[in-house]
Amino acid sequence: MTESEKYRQEFFKAFEEGINTTNPIPIIIITHLYTEYWINRLIEEKSPTPKEILDDHRGYTYAVKLNLVYNMQLISKELYQNLKKLNDLRNKYAHKIGYDFLKSNFDYYDPNNKIDVKAYAELLRKGKSKMKPLDVLVPISFLTAGWLERHCKETYKMKT
Repeated sequence: MTESEKYRQEFFKAFEEGINTTNPIPIIIITHLYTEYWINRLIEEKSPTPKEILDDHRGYTYAVKLNLVYNMQLISKELYQNLKKLNDLRNKYAHKIGYDFLKSNFDYYDPNNKIDVKAYAELLRKGKSKMKPLDVLVPISFLTAGWLERHCKETYKMKT
């Protein structure tokens, strides 16, 4: 089993465990870590100085690496914006105890036009359904992490 396959299995195992709670933080962190894994893979394969970038954890944060792969034109604007919103969501939870999930930006782009996260969030905000934050967070996770992984595999022929 390759390192990528192991990481993918760990992601899905942790994701499954995170779904079994009402707390959105585990899913946000797990999804954030998985997307950072694929961002790092893009840098490893496409940057002329990957070691310099990936070894400098203070200088090259998630946001900096995300901007780097976007400015290298390795990901689309829509995927970049989704990943940027995910990073913002992660940072809000990391730096503010009791952050209100419903105040998040739910305007995520779905390249397949099947999931309207914003509509799900509106139902949750209005309290007119039995939806929970995870019912909105799971689609966000699959839109961002799933799209990035597919993009890396299909566009750049990266292996799992």
